[in-house]
Formats: sequence, structure tokens, C-alpha cells
Amino acid sequence: TSPARNADLRRMRTQTEIGLALLDLGKRDAAITALDRARAISPHLQVPSPPDRGDSKAALIRARQK
Repeated sequence: TSPARNADLRRMRTQTEIGLALLDLGKRDAAITALDRARAISPHLQVPSPPDRGDSKAALIRARQK
């Protein structure tokens, strides 16, 4: 894979982890922002359904339910 694609994958995973941590801390709005950023990167990777995308989607659902 290209260096740019690797950077995007790392950025997506990092934003997902940040979002999950913020959600655990009760900072829903900040978590939603980070998770939305992660999901915005994912379609550009041209992977049908990477596990990281599922993690961020599940966390967004959790954040928006509270």
C-alpha cells in the first residue's frame, strides 16, 4: 500500500480511538466529532467495510443514543 493510504488508515484508526475514549469520558459531542472524522476518511480508502469503520459506526450509534 502507498504511504498516503497508510497515513489515512492510521488517521482513521486514531480518530476512532479518540472518539471511543471521549465517549467513555462522557464527552459525547467531542466523541461524535472525532468519530465523524474517522468515518469521513473511510470511504476514500476504497475498502468495502473495514472493521475500523464498523467500530466508529457502533460508537456513533452509542453516542447519539444517550
